[in-house]
Amino acid sequence: KSFDNMMSSGVTDVSLCMNTVLDSVRKYHVNIQGNILSVVVTTLVLEGWATKLDPDVSIITTIRQTLAFKDPIHWIKKSFERTADMLLSPTYRE
Repeated sequence: KSFDNMMSSGVTDVSLCMNTVLDSVRKYHVNIQGNILSVVVTTLVLEGWATKLDPDVSIITTIRQTLAFKDPIHWIKKSFERTADMLLSPTYRE
């Protein structure tokens, strides 16, 4: 499958997607800036850890949802507030 086909079909298999992208990078000798590559590698590491800890969590899905908002900073702020409220609630600590 091509990368565009995978993205339009909503594929969530990150390893397959990244393998396709990195194969294309190698094949066509594309140079990727170090700071961009750092973000990609960090995202893959986070995805791997999150999947090991909780298979229902997907960092890639969260990133897609965040970028889909017109004001992603506002969405991130609200998400952190909800998480903090949940962690500080008495029922969560029991």
